[in-house]
Amino acid sequence: MHKTEYSISKISYANANMSRIMHACLKNWLIDPKILNFVSPSLNFPFRYAQWLKLYKSITKKNIEHQSYVIKKNEDLIVGHLSISFNKKMNEAHLFHLIIDPKFKRNGLAQNLINFAESYAIIKKTNSTSFHINKKNKAMINLIKKIGYESKNPNKKIINYTKIIT
Repeated sequence: MHKTEYSISKISYANANMSRIMHACLKNWLIDPKILNFVSPSLNFPFRYAQWLKLYKSITKKNIEHQSYVIKKNEDLIVGHLSISFNKKMNEAHLFHLIIDPKFKRNGLAQNLINFAESYAIIKKTNSTSFHINKKNKAMINLIKKIGYESKNPNKKIINYTKIIT
């Protein structure tokens, strides 16, 4: 019996080959307007990679440091993505663009990526991590509440969830 193994790797959108691969992955994952809205509410449907990159660059310009990671099945098949930015003034890490390939959902992969990002944020000596989540994204809200995130503005369309890390 073949055991499935997952690993997390850092990526760079500046790398042309990785950018090409991520374009193909995201194009396949974000074919549903609801999923696109949950992952990146400011993007319009249909998904356009150029818009994604423009938004990514605008988000990451605000912070000194940012990283993007993918989770891979058996070292070669990308099945998920997460980005993290560090706001040194606020001493906070913000997690964004979390998406798991729909064929691999409900396998704990989103939680693996979040746990990885939180561990990295601890190494970077940040005090908290945060997410902005569409209030209709019940699955994501349930997940992050389960792992200790709390909301700051529960009555808005996009809810800010924060977790103190140590």
